Amino acid sequence: MENNSSFNLVERIDLWINDLNYKPYITEADSEELRTHLFDIIEDLKKAGLDDEEAFIIASRRLGNISDLEPNYWEENSPIHQMRKSLIIMSGVLVYFLLYFFLLFSSKLLLIVLHNFETDNITAILWVKRYLVTSHFLIIILIASIYYLENLTLKFIENIHLKPRHTVLLLIITIVFGFTDTCLLPVAKNIIRNGIPIGNHFYDIYFYFNYSFPLIICFGFVILYYKYFKKSKVTY
Repeated sequence: MENNSSFNLVERIDLWINDLNYKPYITEADSEELRTHLFDIIEDLKKAGLDDEEAFIIASRRLGNISDLEPNYWEENSPIHQMRKSLIIMSGVLVYFLLYFFLLFSSKLLLIVLHNFETDNITAILWVKRYLVTSHFLIIILIASIYYLENLTLKFIENIHLKPRHTVLLLIITIVFGFTDTCLLPVAKNIIRNGIPIGNHFYDIYFYFNYSFPLIICFGFVILYYKYFKKSKVTY
């Protein structure tokens, strides 16, 4: 029997495997094992005279529908799924601190760069203030986009496949940013040490930042949580 020239067997198998990878209780090892079984069945069917498309349809039916496969791995891979959920939560916390320390050290770096270009302290501190305020607005825009662009957000979340090494990498980057901020703080203090009013304004900026940044993140998290929590209740 002639093969259907418009049917791409490898592409269809890849799509079938990708659909499996989106299932939280099916691991990559499971999907690769199923890929091997699917290939073996297809080869046997092709030897019997079926073309690629017919062999794929029959083989995929023999293995079962994708929705029917997940319960088979539910109990076996439940600890792995719980670990993935823990990694997502931990990574979310690390991303918060990563962004927090990044803004701290980059703002101090901005102050140092402006000082090296012989910018007066008042103007330099004003630019630092603008930088941190702008970062707040960007975070608000990000939260709003996550809230309103629901389809893109859910698609992005589905495509997240975190592994322990990714979390460790986030931890290392966060530690580097925090260490860099600690190292730059004495340099920044030395720059503004000559003017007490200027120094007070410098400390005020970071004082308010330490409150405003967590509040914006927490407020955005609460809004997004209740939106997607209600959505999940309706869906399930």
